Amino acid sequence: MSATAPQPSPRIPLLIAAAGHGVLLLLLSSSFMPLPRQAPTPLAIQAVLVDATRPAQDRAQEAAARRAEEARAAEQQRREQAEEARRQQREREAAAAARRQAEQRAAEDEARQQAERKAAEERAARQARADQEAAEQARLAEEQRQREAEEAARREAEERARREAEAQARREAERKAAAEQARAAAAAAEQARLQAELQAALEAEEALAAARSSGALNEYVSLIQNRVQRRWVQPPSAVVGIECTVSVRQLPSGEVVEARVTQCNGDETVRRSVENAVYAASPLPLPRDRLLFDRNLTFTFRPEVD
Repeated sequence: MSATAPQPSPRIPLLIAAAGHGVLLLLLSSSFMPLPRQAPTPLAIQAVLVDATRPAQDRAQEAAARRAEEARAAEQQRREQAEEARRQQREREAAAAARRQAEQRAAEDEARQQAERKAAEERAARQARADQEAAEQARLAEEQRQREAEEAARREAEERARREAEAQARREAERKAAAEQARAAAAAAEQARLQAELQAALEAEEALAAARSSGALNEYVSLIQNRVQRRWVQPPSAVVGIECTVSVRQLPSGEVVEARVTQCNGDETVRRSVENAVYAASPLPLPRDRLLFDRNLTFTFRPEVD
């Protein structure tokens, strides 16, 4: 901000000269009484140094106050110069010299004010440059701080990502190891189960073969055939030599769930009579050896025809 002092009007010396001529004519027609000379009041100009550390608003206010004070001082000075010119003009013998002195003093004041304005402008320019340099340094410092903060944040994010990736890799490895162990354990358990089932199947097959070879199977089938025979109602179309293959689905208790003749040398009436006889014989007798029991039983029914 430029702290330029107010410039006096270039018409002031001319006004002073005109006033001097008027006073001189007045004195010539008066009593020629000389007036005591008063020393001109020195121009009170207060030099205010701009504090570079104070806020710009304070400096602006101070500059405005300084310009107002300088304007008042200049105005006071102009009044004093006019009064001095009038006093000098009342002095007959020094009128011309006073006029020249006033003009010289005005020129000196103008030169001094110009010098002061130039000095104030230079101070303001220096202050502006200092303020600009300070602002630039502050901006650079802030940019550096932001770059450092961003770099620190980036490094921290990379470190977090690295730790998270390592933790994820560890968890994945542990999961794979656990899954592999679980698969190995499941495979071992399945192998053991299959081995046990195979062993049980072999043992059951051996036991079933032993039971069948003992004649218990024939006894079981004979029991079923005898019960079905007792429940069979002979149809009129039945003839000697009927032989039907019957498929039976039964519960462990012998309750018949389904009875179906798959093959038979009799007609449809004979087939239905055999199936009805199986349902009527339910529950079917159970074998002495439970190994011989079969939920899906197939036997051959040869009815005794009258």
